[in-house]
Amino acid sequence: MSAIPMMVDLAGKRTVVVGGGVVAEKRVKTLNKKGVFITLISPSLTSTLKCMIDDEKISWKKKRFSEEDVIDAFAVVIATNDLEVNEMALQAASQVPLINYAPDVDRGNFSIPAYFSRGKLTISVSTEGASPMLTARIKADLEKGFEDDYGQYVDFLYECRQQIKRSSLPKVEKQALLKHLLQDTYKSPDQQKIFKKQLETIAEGEGVT
Repeated sequence: MSAIPMMVDLAGKRTVVVGGGVVAEKRVKTLNKKGVFITLISPSLTSTLKCMIDDEKISWKKKRFSEEDVIDAFAVVIATNDLEVNEMALQAASQVPLINYAPDVDRGNFSIPAYFSRGKLTISVSTEGASPMLTARIKADLEKGFEDDYGQYVDFLYECRQQIKRSSLPKVEKQALLKHLLQDTYKSPDQQKIFKKQLETIAEGEGVT
């Protein structure tokens, strides 16, 4: 697969996972972290997936896969341990926009990389299946550099950027302000409050709408 990293919003899109084992569980947990509602197709499930159903995070059709299960689906993940079922699902999903084929990622058209989020910040890692263990190690190393409160800093940058964009400041001054905000000092909530007050003063004087 010659893959290009992309961000896809699956909210409100029909997403089907064929399979109920450990691999399917991993895919479901990854997708569910972003609020994707999933329909599972499988005669049986892992205990973790059953708990997710009890919590109404996913729905389950307790059955063997059939072609009608992927009608109108926007994304399909095929992850059973039955080669015949996998092949049947892959053929049935030929017109589905997004297909993830767990046994061989090259036979689908999208993969689900390891990732972590801090608010609006999302960082993903992929070795395109070459070494899942290396992917996990790199992800763990990266997470150490972005603590849980990093999302609050990103939110601060977003709010300031929106206000600066709306201002009547010259473009060069807008860019200078945005670059200035990348200094580590603004990771401090106290410094963020100070800058926001300064930005309000700029807004009043420069006509932020």
